Amino acid sequence: MQESSSDKTKVHYFGNGSYYKNHRDGFVLTALSWFYKKPKKFLGGDLVIENLKIDCIENRMVIFPSILDHEVLMVEMTEEDENQKNGRYCITQFIKI
Repeated sequence: MQESSSDKTKVHYFGNGSYYKNHRDGFVLTALSWFYKKPKKFLGGDLVIENLKIDCIENRMVIFPSILDHEVLMVEMTEEDENQKNGRYCITQFIKI
């Protein structure tokens, strides 16, 4: 079994109007974990890998090969909810082997 040679972790907050353009990561695997305050107070924030849309659901993790094209669709919410930090949180882990 081969072990990871390096990894990197980022924490992102996606508020109103936030999105991530289509891209590829320079690693072997990408793992995304999503969190938000309940009840969910925003629309969007879903992940698209190639042509597959994956809904942003609280406490979901998605692991995929980093070489695949992927993007995050725009988050939409009211200004009141934005001021309360009711957007989409994502812990991103990048893994090299």
